Amino acid sequence: MRYLHITAISLHRTINTAFVAIAAVAIFPVFAKSQSSPRVAVIDPKPAIADFAQSLEKNLTSRFRVIDRDTAGVAFLAAGVENAFNLSISEGKSLADSIGCNYLVIVRTGLQPRQNVGRLPYVEAYAALFLIEGRSGRLRKFLLYNVESSEIEKARNALIARASEIAAAVSDTFLHHQTSAGPTFPYLSLSDSPEATNLRQPAPYRRVKPDYPLTAFLYSVQASVEIEADIDADGRVGNTAIVRWAGFGLEEAVERAVRTMNWRPAYRDGKPLAARVLLRYNFRKPASNEEP
Repeated sequence: MRYLHITAISLHRTINTAFVAIAAVAIFPVFAKSQSSPRVAVIDPKPAIADFAQSLEKNLTSRFRVIDRDTAGVAFLAAGVENAFNLSISEGKSLADSIGCNYLVIVRTGLQPRQNVGRLPYVEAYAALFLIEGRSGRLRKFLLYNVESSEIEKARNALIARASEIAAAVSDTFLHHQTSAGPTFPYLSLSDSPEATNLRQPAPYRRVKPDYPLTAFLYSVQASVEIEADIDADGRVGNTAIVRWAGFGLEEAVERAVRTMNWRPAYRDGKPLAARVLLRYNFRKPASNEEP
């Protein structure tokens, strides 16, 4: 019988078995902690500095369960993302769901020759990071790091050397930075439904064009930003939320423009009411003879 056979094993075998059991007990809490850690995926769609993402992943393993790069890459390609650096919240959430992660880090790296007046030409190595909350698809934070050197290889290595510092900033954003939302107002339908009868949407008295930030200019960013804004019955701007992001200061430029404008509130049957509007702004790098 099987149980009789087990009780008849030698003392040496018994000691080894006991050692294995003790080792398993000792190891299990570490494994359990790893299994309960948040899952993060790092995606570098166009790796100009190939080793940067790998080094970032290595430095994130102490705080997160890092999704295998090949697994995350396959899911990313299958998602058919058109522009990973200009996602909407629905696209961000869908991508995180496909990969199976709590948090998503999309990385844009580059090596750029620079030349300024009164300075010898140099090389800039940079890493732009989009930190996305998987549950909502929202951009938690945009981070931009750069280093300069007279040589490409030195600039590249100097940026990779900052991976530990950058990973700490990523961890702090995901694990300690909490977002909160106040009360929101309903969308107003412009359809032929009864609710749309005698309805006027909120509108600015005078539109303000967002500035194209210098940071976006330096990195040749062309993108769209979408923002939701709550306009109360007095025409005041309340909560806002970016629902398509691009980084490089574009969200902040849109937020400033929306809050600078004076708004006429929504009206139904001649009475003002609170409502939410969705606004879209398209950005392109100005021509050489234009101001950024």
